[in-house]
Amino acid sequence: MFPVDLLVKAARAWPASIAIQDGQRTLTFTQLLAQANALAAAIQQITGLRRPRVAVLSPNSLEMAIGIMAIHAGGFWLIPLNPRDAAAEVERQVELAKPDLFILDPALAEGFKAGGVPVVHSRQHGDATSIESLVRLHEGHTPVFACTDPSEPNAIKFTGGSSGKPKAVVQSFRTVNAVATTVATAFDLKSDEVYLLTAPMTHGAGAFMLPVLSRGGRCVIIDRPRPQSIADALAHHKATMTWMPPTLLYMLMDVPGIEAQDFSALRHLIWSGAAATPEKFRQARKLFGNVVESAYGQAEASSVATVLRAHDIVDDEVLASVGKPTLLAHVEIMAPDGRILPVGEAGEIVIRGDIRMIEYLEMPEVTAKTIIDGWVHTGDIGQFDARGYLFIKGRLRDVVITGGFNVYPLDVEDVLCRNAAVQEAVVFGLPDDKWGERVEAAITLRPGADADPEELIEFVRQALGPVKTPKAIHILGDLPRSVVGKVQRREVREQFLAKA
Repeated sequence: MFPVDLLVKAARAWPASIAIQDGQRTLTFTQLLAQANALAAAIQQITGLRRPRVAVLSPNSLEMAIGIMAIHAGGFWLIPLNPRDAAAEVERQVELAKPDLFILDPALAEGFKAGGVPVVHSRQHGDATSIESLVRLHEGHTPVFACTDPSEPNAIKFTGGSSGKPKAVVQSFRTVNAVATTVATAFDLKSDEVYLLTAPMTHGAGAFMLPVLSRGGRCVIIDRPRPQSIADALAHHKATMTWMPPTLLYMLMDVPGIEAQDFSALRHLIWSGAAATPEKFRQARKLFGNVVESAYGQAEASSVATVLRAHDIVDDEVLASVGKPTLLAHVEIMAPDGRILPVGEAGEIVIRGDIRMIEYLEMPEVTAKTIIDGWVHTGDIGQFDARGYLFIKGRLRDVVITGGFNVYPLDVEDVLCRNAAVQEAVVFGLPDDKWGERVEAAITLRPGADADPEELIEFVRQALGPVKTPKAIHILGDLPRSVVGKVQRREVREQFLAKA
């Protein structure tokens, strides 16, 4: 079985139901499959290849959805690129991935170096070749599906590395199938799902599209999503489901008047991609109801190695977890010597199963250090409790060792975020002649709030004791973030390390 089979089955079961909606434009399942097939056939004709590598660089749109489904329909290689990445970073990614064709938004075309590779515009733009024109020209055509083995490569996805050689994760068709099946079953998706895309479908948000479609649900695309427009769209479309990184969730919670919006249709408000503190989780549940859920994984081991469902949150302690391992993921805690650790002991989170990557593209040494005896070594520190919930304590490199004691940044960040004035917090270690490392923190404040660093330090000391209490707290206007909104802890540390 291949990912496109999920769309084919859905088109047979719900042929006239709306699969994709973009403003007033809609596509039924039958129309989506037909246009994906036509575009896939066109791409094979343009490239002369049965399995070309297709790079996608565009904001969310109905055409983008057709493009991605066409890649599945033909069994091509999918290379999703982030339009928020700097041009130099995109160029490095393209150089490594070596695409045979680009699907490119016209607004991003100026200055883009295709290097002689064919370009298909996602939207109509003058006389240039576009998805719309190719679909019209190849109406009724179907591609030659050349794949026979689901373990073959299906996608190249980039992770980490803002300089030097990018890290490109190679995923198989089997991994895409496993993720789609896991999402659909773990979240018990229904045929009446209305999934609002609030983040790029080429990245985290896209992982939920195929599962929703496989169950007969509808994917709704909004133009240039912002916190206010997301809040309005959730209510207007009676969305049952959305996914977003924690940073976007925090901004959504601060939208003026959001508490008066009607989110009664919402069943799944899912966050992942970075850690969210239990206090923020608690605030989100108070605002949106018992619908806030989370997932944990990496590009190397997919996005749903564990899932925390709303009905699993039986007490406040569970809010700090990322749930339990999903059906097709084997998750353990490993010691540095390779031993699997028992419940309650902290160590590195390791994952294996169908959701695991094949390799890092053209990086055999890095692959060998990451995949050992079939286990993906995540670099995250975690521990299981007696009930089977996984708790993430931080990154291996982010643990602060002060006076011989391990301080996990997430523990301190959670306490800081309990203070009514604090919007976000990032905790890090700096060299110290006495302690080896000292704990420090940088925070941002909620709109209109004020805070005294010394009072915040005492606030943490009362909750955690002196060892975990920051020696200094820095109040910033904003925190450095990646292109997907994730706070860059190491950049914060480097900033204050330079000052020190």
